Amino acid sequence: MVKAPVKTTEIHRQPGGYWRERRPDDIEAGLVYTGTVEMYRAAKGMSAGKSATKDTLGQFVAQVAARRAPDLVPTAILDMGCGTAEQTHAYKRLWPDADVHGLDCARPFVRYAHGAAESAGLAIHFHELDAAETDFPDASFDFITSIIMFHETSAAQVPRILKECWRLLKPGGLVLHLDVPYHAHRIPLAKQVTNDWQVRHNGEPFWTGFVDLDMQAELEKAGFDPQTAFADYEAVGPAAYFFFGGRKP
Repeated sequence: MVKAPVKTTEIHRQPGGYWRERRPDDIEAGLVYTGTVEMYRAAKGMSAGKSATKDTLGQFVAQVAARRAPDLVPTAILDMGCGTAEQTHAYKRLWPDADVHGLDCARPFVRYAHGAAESAGLAIHFHELDAAETDFPDASFDFITSIIMFHETSAAQVPRILKECWRLLKPGGLVLHLDVPYHAHRIPLAKQVTNDWQVRHNGEPFWTGFVDLDMQAELEKAGFDPQTAFADYEAVGPAAYFFFGGRKP
């Protein structure tokens, strides 16, 4: 199932958006996306080399998961909004015995992700699904994650996605989402202005809607226990990312 905003929005001003298909079995949108990600990584000094790989952020998420839930050894993992799935590869490499799934609602990305995983020799299951309305049974996964998915979907979808995470989580499992740390109380006015410009003119229409949410409150409304839910920050080098989620008793 494919729903707005991805199908109708040129996120990051990518021509045609993440959904563009111009031929049967089209993967062009995935190729364009991976190319622009590499340009971004290079500009930020994050290019793959001696000290980094394409799945570095996925490795970081796994490290944070190990700190948040040191007793958890995942057997079933779901990467929501996996895109072209470079980061999903990290979870299969780190937990080779786990059943790893990636979902995205952009069909060209799912096609590209499947081919890239096959090429890397990684057995990962990919699904074209809406993160707010999957077809998995209750309690299917003990680790559910995403990387920069929430700021690329409308704020109206956030409660539905979090409720779906709670439904899909096994007892003892962990939900751990990573996203941008650009909340107004953490950044100077100049950065707030440039962020607003990106929302208006640079293909980030849902950014401010996301950072304006009280994610701790949203988690609790979705069913997460106030004692185990969290919405805070984790540093990686000089940068920090916003993490939110929780465990199910």
